[in-house]
Amino acid sequence: MGFTGDDKLGPWKVSDAPDRYIALLQKSIIGVQIEITSLGGKFKMSQESPEKYREGVIAGFKNLNNDIGNEMARTVSERQDIMSSKK
Repeated sequence: MGFTGDDKLGPWKVSDAPDRYIALLQKSIIGVQIEITSLGGKFKMSQESPEKYREGVIAGFKNLNNDIGNEMARTVSERQDIMSSKK
């Protein structure tokens, strides 16, 4: 990334655009306020995939050889065990 179409390196910035273009776009900016009354979540840890795929996911995370990979492997394995016990 970072290609700007010329010899300039780095990501594009709004300040790179002409002032007239920026002024035109600013007229289209609107604000929105949303009241959050509840949040819900769902684990998506490959638990609905076939067992061989889940095992591959677990192995892949373990192969990262770091704390985050190990934690993710443990979580996928736990979710796999939970799903298996519900059958």
